[in-house]
Amino acid sequence: MSTSAGSTSQGGDDFDTREMGGGLEGRFWFLGHGMLGPYAGVRFDYGFTRVSEGDRFLGSSMSYAQSLVGGVRVILWHRMEITPSYGLGVRQEIDPRGRLEPLFHFELFRLGLTLGVMF
Repeated sequence: MSTSAGSTSQGGDDFDTREMGGGLEGRFWFLGHGMLGPYAGVRFDYGFTRVSEGDRFLGSSMSYAQSLVGGVRVILWHRMEITPSYGLGVRQEIDPRGRLEPLFHFELFRLGLTLGVMF
């Protein structure tokens, strides 16, 4: 199981954007040597974006994504892990106020890369 979370806040001369998101990924490891080597998995992502101009609210959107992913985890220097991955899936963009129709996007190229320390 792999999880992710993130948040950004960007401002410029005209607009301010705040974004939050998270993800959850279940993985099946093909080799019986722990969480190393090639894997396949299913990933679910969520995102929320809010746009404003100064104190004036302009709009927001929510997104949901479901993906099939595959990758390989390699260990460097005994504890450092690097895991490139590729996936394909569907993303849904939704207006939380219900004024706009939901949009569906097929994602043929979902590229990922994680770097970390194994405990």
